[in-house]
Amino acid sequence: MTSLANANNVLTLLIHLGYLSIKENLYDNVYTVSIPNDEIACEFRSCLADNETYSDIYALINNTQQLLQFI
Repeated sequence: MTSLANANNVLTLLIHLGYLSIKENLYDNVYTVSIPNDEIACEFRSCLADNETYSDIYALINNTQQLLQFI
C-alpha cells in the first residue's frame, strides 16, 4: 500500500499496525472491529469527548460501557 486514498486503506493499515483488531465478519465484506489496546481506546474516547461533532458517538460508547457493567 503506497497511499491512503480511501477509508478502506486507512482501516487496513490500522489493522496491520495493531491499532484495530477484527472481531467478526458480519456479512459480505462488512466487519466489526475493536481497539485492542486500552491506552489507545482511552485516547480515542478522549478525542471524541473533546470534539462536539462526535458527541453522539461518545454518548453511545458510555451507554454501552454502563450496560456491560450490569451483565
